[in-house]
Amino acid sequence: MALLIQSCGIYSFSGASIPPDAKTYSVPNITIASSATLAPPNYTQVLQQTVIDKLNAETKLKNTAQDGDLNYSIQVITYNTQAVAPLPNELTAFTRLNISIEVEFVNNKEEGKNWKRTFTSFENYQSSSNLADVEQELISVINKRLVEDVFNASVTNW
Repeated sequence: MALLIQSCGIYSFSGASIPPDAKTYSVPNITIASSATLAPPNYTQVLQQTVIDKLNAETKLKNTAQDGDLNYSIQVITYNTQAVAPLPNELTAFTRLNISIEVEFVNNKEEGKNWKRTFTSFENYQSSSNLADVEQELISVINKRLVEDVFNASVTNW
């Protein structure tokens, strides 16, 4: 018994649906908006690497410096902290690190799937902690969430 399977895309175990003729992706240099100047100097490289690692792990696409079949233009638009969970004596128990990115996704194989969206994530930390002492761990957690959301929106049509 022969079985013929035909699909409109390449599927992976992650649930990604990618056009069959797409072979590459690009994540050009990430920029930081003037509203996000509190971001550490290496933040754009860390975020870019997180995106690349996700796409490498979850797809068969190859990274190219620019003009990939799938292109992710990213700008960090929010990077700030805010006090949350106030206590009765007007102190706060937690501080929140907020990060928002604006992503313009261009699918050069299926142009009807192009979009521009904002993704936001945050993580709380004890207000008694110094941000510099916990920042890298917070960034790691937040970046994973942001990149998962971008991945789902771009290749699983979430």
